[in-house]
Amino acid sequence: MPVSTQSLPSHTLDLRFGFEFQDLYQRDGLVRIDSKFLESLKTADLALHVRLLAARANPASLAPKQSSELIIALAPHLEDFIGDLFDISQEMEALEAQHNAF
Repeated sequence: MPVSTQSLPSHTLDLRFGFEFQDLYQRDGLVRIDSKFLESLKTADLALHVRLLAARANPASLAPKQSSELIIALAPHLEDFIGDLFDISQEMEALEAQHNAF
């Protein structure tokens, strides 16, 4: 059930790739965001993109260890995508640098 945009907080959030704050609360918006993530993953790592699509098509085909390995392999790509989506890549890189220095 879509969320009424009238019930959404009135925060202003600038998202990249043409997305809007309301997209985070609506299935259609989330599907479009997922599609954009898949597109970016395909560009960055075609083999991983294929693995993810296969796992989505048949989740039961993965043993728990394989599922965990897929999640670990996807994590840096998802992190980069979120940084790009919210336009916070520089801040994320600064935090990563602080963490690595520590």
